[in-house]
Amino acid sequence: MRQSRRLPDRADVVVIGAGAAGVFALRELVRSGLTAVGLEARNRIGGRIFTRRTLARYPIELGAEFVHGTENIVHKLVAEYGLTMVPHVGTAYSWWDGKLGPDAELPRPPLDVLHMFGNERIRDLFVRAEWRVWHTDPYCRSGYSAFAADRGEETRQMLGLPVADTLFFAGEAVGVRGQPGKVASVHGAIESGIHCARDVIASLRT
Repeated sequence: MRQSRRLPDRADVVVIGAGAAGVFALRELVRSGLTAVGLEARNRIGGRIFTRRTLARYPIELGAEFVHGTENIVHKLVAEYGLTMVPHVGTAYSWWDGKLGPDAELPRPPLDVLHMFGNERIRDLFVRAEWRVWHTDPYCRSGYSAFAADRGEETRQMLGLPVADTLFFAGEAVGVRGQPGKVASVHGAIESGIHCARDVIASLRT
């Protein structure tokens, strides 16, 4: 029988949000020996990482699904946890403007990208069953962060500044300090969560 763990009455750190940044901030904090509690408004963790396993015989990704590049933290985590990455093969499809079609026919990369590969039956099941439009999601309001054309890395740095060494911020919108471009993807969110947790740890130990 599964036993529920009792949450601590007090914590050194409270992490609000259990998306990629929050989960890995929690991991870093707990590994440092601090007591940390995560608060999540949804009934699941993962944020925009959202795997549905009940729509078809195969898992269907309604959120993050690609690992971009070869030199990022996701590759290290795959090795650490003994996971396997599957090469992207076949035609990628997206649901865009009320239609399902191959990405090659899209006029520009879509904001609400829902890729399906190779199997007509799976695509048909997916279109009938569910799609996720992240910018209307009440918890995240967007698929990716974006700023006006005249706002750049300085804006992300400003978003990431702590308040009174008490309130710290992480997430792909914040990015990773000193590493421009580590944004708008899961690896950026993960790294920002880890760096944010290390800032918290350093603040508590000074």
